[in-house]
Parts: sequence; structure tokens; C-alpha cells
Amino acid sequence: MPESITISQIQLNDIISFTTYGVGGILQITNGTVIGIETGTNLRNPTAAAAEHTNLFGAIPQSTSNPIPNDYRKYNYLLIQKTDNTLVEVGFPWINQSTLTRLAYGTLTVVIEDFTTSNLPILTAFLLAQGWTNNTITYSN
Repeated sequence: MPESITISQIQLNDIISFTTYGVGGILQITNGTVIGIETGTNLRNPTAAAAEHTNLFGAIPQSTSNPIPNDYRKYNYLLIQKTDNTLVEVGFPWINQSTLTRLAYGTLTVVIEDFTTSNLPILTAFLLAQGWTNNTITYSN
């Protein structure tokens, strides 16, 4: 279930969703994985960042106490792996923080009555097929 967060709460490997301000190439990220946090002077694709900054800067709300610099190199970026495995760098100021969410993870406990150990390989294969590799199965009789 998604939880609302702030940019300062983002951690590596978080799966996040948000929209950006204005119009441009990056309008929305859905379930992107944060794989890095970069400075504007250490970008993988500074040309794309400069173009995106130009497209979005006028739509970014400005604060008199903390103005956004009109220079793409002077703020930080998230390096995000999208669900199609492409990488995109997104400037912190481009993100509409009211739309920023992170998938929340928890622990699920399931009790199955009348379970036999002969079904254990089926259950294990099912969990693996769904991508749930971080699990513990405890059997008791």
C-alpha cells in the first residue's frame, strides 16, 4: 500500500510514484525504483537534465525563503529505474511533493490448516514464481 512521503525520506531501493510539475518528457513515474541519489554536477545525462529543467522550471512553485536555482547543476537528482528498466534522472525540484508516495512493505503471516509436507514444494514454487524470495516457512504438526 502506498504511503505519502517527503523527498528527504527517500532511501535507496524505495519504490516510488509521483508526478512532476509542468510539461516535459517526465510527467509521471509509477513504481520506479530509486537506485541512486546524485548531484547536478555528476549526472549521467546532463543534456537531458538541462532540457527537462528548461521545460519545467517555470512551473515549479518558488519560495522566497528557499528559491530554486535556475541552473540544473545546482540541485540534487534521483536516479530511478522505471518498470520498463530504463533509467531516468529526476531533479528534486521537479517533483510535485503532494503526489510523492512509496510502497510500504510489511510482514504477512498466513496459517494454513491441514497442510502436509508434501505440499511444501508447491507452496515454495508458488512464492518464488510471484517474486517473494525473502520468506520463511515454518511447519508444525
